[in-house]
Amino acid sequence: MSNKTLFVSLLLATGCGTTTPYSYPGDGSDMGSGSGSDVSDPPGSHPPGQIYGHVKDERGDTIDFSSGEPVHTHAGAAIDLSSGCPAVYHYAYLNNKSEPKYGRQVTTNPLEFKITTDVASLDPSASAYRVRTEDNHLLLDWTPMSADADGVYAMALHRDDSPTMAVLGTDVGKMFVDARFRDTSGTETVNTGCFENHPLSAPLNVSAPVAGELFGLTLAANSPISHVIESAGAIVTSSAIVQQTAEPIAITIHNAAPTGTGSETSAEMWLATGTDNVQDGTCDEVNFNGVFVDCSPPPITTIYGTRSGPLNGVSMLEVVDDVTSAIVCSSQQGADLACTIPARTATEAPHGYHLILGRASETSLDHPNDNSGLREIVIATKTYTAEQLANVSRCTQKHAHVNPHTGENVIACTTSTTYAHIIAVDKARIDFDVMTMTISASTGAATPELVPYLSASVLTFPAKTWDAGDAGL
Repeated sequence: MSNKTLFVSLLLATGCGTTTPYSYPGDGSDMGSGSGSDVSDPPGSHPPGQIYGHVKDERGDTIDFSSGEPVHTHAGAAIDLSSGCPAVYHYAYLNNKSEPKYGRQVTTNPLEFKITTDVASLDPSASAYRVRTEDNHLLLDWTPMSADADGVYAMALHRDDSPTMAVLGTDVGKMFVDARFRDTSGTETVNTGCFENHPLSAPLNVSAPVAGELFGLTLAANSPISHVIESAGAIVTSSAIVQQTAEPIAITIHNAAPTGTGSETSAEMWLATGTDNVQDGTCDEVNFNGVFVDCSPPPITTIYGTRSGPLNGVSMLEVVDDVTSAIVCSSQQGADLACTIPARTATEAPHGYHLILGRASETSLDHPNDNSGLREIVIATKTYTAEQLANVSRCTQKHAHVNPHTGENVIACTTSTTYAHIIAVDKARIDFDVMTMTISASTGAATPELVPYLSASVLTFPAKTWDAGDAGL
């Protein structure tokens, strides 16, 4: 679309609210109502040497945005860390040793592994743990640990434990936790636990799409209907997005090409725009100025045409900054939109954006013989959405006389009228089917996954009709 300002002309009020947990059928998770499972691991519940623990699946979080920052209630299923190599989904921005600048948890959900030991004659100074990848790349070197009053050693992992532990917030893959114990004779015992890391991107507060400027365009109000049919475009829907965290958020937005039906009625018209006196105006001859004097009847009959068919146009997605009106990212021709929402700075309020779906070049509304394109044309104070063709001139006053040079009886034209020849839109309508967008997010180079905090219904725009009305042509 060539005229980007049209897509930023409607910036709606931002929204906030509470999201509901998303279920993942078939992946082994049992989110149920989102209440999750509270599982404790009391001392003695696991044999010595076994790494164990539970962590909530944070895909099941409910997130309340109403305070101006996301507040997480960890309501997902409890993941057992004691067997196999379970997949652990966690919000990376919550997994620091300190709370994030913006974003809170009703209760913490630490990625914490536990172990007890029955090593006799233990040398407590050598007790330590480390973290490594599947290919034995060291993420966290041996780190001292000590037991609590019940003899339980806790190994909590954070993305800021070391520079290399930052991958905890960016990479998907298996990670291994080794716990080392040594007796006083120097004999070491190493126990290992495993988990598959799945970091989640920080959440965005996204509101349901609302009708855009398109649905307010009418022929009666002389609206720029041509923008829908030509490349300038008009906004179909707009969704408020609020960045409430201090984390840049990489998202991919998918919107299938809108479907539905477009219909229009066109009127081919000849409109008188002015008259001229004619010199040397013998009818149906070329005068001294080389102009053919056309004395055929004026073209005054309007010719109507109608057409209807499936939508056939161009969609565009844009994310627009509410504060600066700058286009943060855009995609054309119906392609997915990959966009990074900048982090909220330490001193600013939640930062608003809008996700805009535009529509242009909608040929289902155009008349079949359009060659030069439609625009808004004013003729004698009336505005038409029309294609303007070549003007037509006709003799509208004439009289008979004798040519003094030849003695012939001829018909002379004394007044010529100019007619603007246009093909104008008389009626236009689009019946849109239901439209649903999806938003995926990723951290680091991970493949984007559907965000768990947005249900499909949040990004669904119901079937809706845009009717431009009747121009009365």
